[in-house]
Amino acid sequence: GSCWAQQEYTPTERELIDWCNWGYARGACPRFPESAPADALRFSINADGVVAMVAELEFAPVPHATLDQRCIDAQHRAFQQNH
Repeated sequence: GSCWAQQEYTPTERELIDWCNWGYARGACPRFPESAPADALRFSINADGVVAMVAELEFAPVPHATLDQRCIDAQHRAFQQNH
């Protein structure tokens, strides 16, 4: 996958495992923007193929986060390709 936290970057496999796949890279990943409104994005898909996304900050849902649409779109596509 590609990281768009600052500029386009292709994470190493270790970075994907340690940070990208789980979220909560704040303070660990040098590209994670400290001003980000969320620490992680969680996706689920229902039987009709509708994808739901929940943003989390400090392990709790963030009801009104403003997130980068490119990131949401890319993660949505990746999620759909794998399910």
